[in-house]
Amino acid sequence: MKLSSYSLAVTLMLCSFCVYAQSDAPLNGPDKIELMQLLKSGSYGRLMQKLDEVTEIMETDKTHEEYFWRAVRTFEIPDPSIESNLDDWIRQFPESSNAYAVRAEYYKTVGWNIRGYGWAKDVTEGQWRGMQEYFQKAMLDAVQGLKLDSRNLVCYDVLIAISMHYSEKSATRKFFDEAMKIDPGNLNIWVSYMWSLFPRWGGSEEEMVQLADESDRYVSYNPKLRVLHGYIPFDEGTSLYENGDSKSAIQKFNEAISFGDRSDFYRYRGHCYFDIKNYQLALDNYERALQITPQDVNLLCSKAYALNALGALDQARSIADYASKISSTSDDVKQAREYLYGDKPKAYAHATKGYDLMQAGQYEEATQEYTMAIQANPNDYTSYYNRGVCYRHLNRYDEAISDLKRTVSLSSKYVVEAYSNMGWIHSQQGKYDESVADYSWEINADPNDCTAYLNRSLSYHNLGRDAEALDDLKHACNLGCQEACDRYQRMTGK
Repeated sequence: MKLSSYSLAVTLMLCSFCVYAQSDAPLNGPDKIELMQLLKSGSYGRLMQKLDEVTEIMETDKTHEEYFWRAVRTFEIPDPSIESNLDDWIRQFPESSNAYAVRAEYYKTVGWNIRGYGWAKDVTEGQWRGMQEYFQKAMLDAVQGLKLDSRNLVCYDVLIAISMHYSEKSATRKFFDEAMKIDPGNLNIWVSYMWSLFPRWGGSEEEMVQLADESDRYVSYNPKLRVLHGYIPFDEGTSLYENGDSKSAIQKFNEAISFGDRSDFYRYRGHCYFDIKNYQLALDNYERALQITPQDVNLLCSKAYALNALGALDQARSIADYASKISSTSDDVKQAREYLYGDKPKAYAHATKGYDLMQAGQYEEATQEYTMAIQANPNDYTSYYNRGVCYRHLNRYDEAISDLKRTVSLSSKYVVEAYSNMGWIHSQQGKYDESVADYSWEINADPNDCTAYLNRSLSYHNLGRDAEALDDLKHACNLGCQEACDRYQRMTGK
């Protein structure tokens, strides 16, 4: 059955607006651990009371809207052990719209987990089938939830997310428009629809801008809607981050944050700072994001990694353990705890110390730290590379070559740098044939590396192969290497 047929089952909404006055709402919001315990213990009446409380908070005070969504998303976990509890909840309370809405969120999450979060080309046929099975269950529950309560925004959130995946643009817009009749200032619904307009989901920047402009009409209902304009630079920033340009991405996330605070803005800026090894700023961003969305297990894992990078392993483990209490089945949590309780954190700590020593020119001490890092993690190719560089500075050339060869055997990440160093070492040793071979490997990895052509030309010259040396100099010159141009002119008089 196509998704569009499900949209026909959704009843027309009552057109009324939420009140945006301040209230004396509690400051801490819902506790995901408590809500999950209520579900698992079968305390469904008390659970429904908790959900009603946060619903009332959202309807009377938009400054605490996130409380409601945080409560609902407690159950957005692919934990098969809670499915029977969700079924039992509906059996005991078949008229509860929230019970269907929560199970719909659960089914949606299981569907995504089966599919995986990689590119569509990498998803197997079995994964597609499993995803579609759970998405269909989610849609049925969302529609049933709306039959019981036509104002249930969670059901619309589910339908928007699933129709987005199927690229059903008209259906996605219909669900969004119906939700807007209920609460035109609900930021989370606006954000859910904004995601469907990202270019990676078949939308465009132009459509994102149009939606952000459209939201301006409702800023009087909720001033936080201004943050929607931040999703345009946010999308640009995520693309830069995914392409390895973290420094440029940070500027885009700064621009996004200038429009308002969203957890994802700080989360991704934190990832960028982590990538460029500014772990304190990464930690600061993760903590700011957690202030906005407390008990987010992915953020807690990111915070744990940042703490570990700063040498606070015990604190990192404590954070990961806490995340496990919230969602023990999360792959991110499992990986974080496996990492933090394994040997890799020790390796990372030694590697970080080694890097600082290397930057300070203390190469002998740095090699000792890198050796301990490699002992803790024999596949740590970065430590092999850095130790090789240290050995080169110490004129321990054979050991340097050994480490650099080990580097390229473990990973392709440092191929250019490793062969460049090996080429230099072999040249210093007078092994020009080997130096030529090293620089050739470097050029093969990066055909636009003009320095590699320049260096290979010197080795060719030392071998008496001046014709090949001139060819390399000319090539390097054409790539913009001024030193190569000067050398070529001196050798040819041209």
